[in-house]
Amino acid sequence: KLTVTITITNEGNLPYIGKLRSYVTEIESRWIDNSGDPYHFGFLDYAYKRFILLWPGKTKTITGTFDGNADHGGQTYPDITSNNIMVMSALYHWIPRYRTGYESGGYKQIYFAHYVDQATAAVPT
Repeated sequence: KLTVTITITNEGNLPYIGKLRSYVTEIESRWIDNSGDPYHFGFLDYAYKRFILLWPGKTKTITGTFDGNADHGGQTYPDITSNNIMVMSALYHWIPRYRTGYESGGYKQIYFAHYVDQATAAVPT
């Protein structure tokens, strides 16, 4: 089990609405690419994934848990080791932005993106 604790402070003058996601990754992944090399920072699952509302000048501490023995979309990870785990957390603005990506031969990729307002990463201590 891995407990993730995140502290967020709204230093702005307006209420903040966003989505917090804490990704649990393996630094050297169990999954192998076509060359036989392990991927880096392979995503296992979220330790936390929820909307956040924070008033101006306020601080909120949030805790999430990742249990490798639990079911994660049909997968379990009972063999994870603390020296091979990194948690990456990002706070996204709640309003999606319309974006145009790749264009070729009349095809135009259109998608919505959520801008990241803050990000951090840590390894278990």
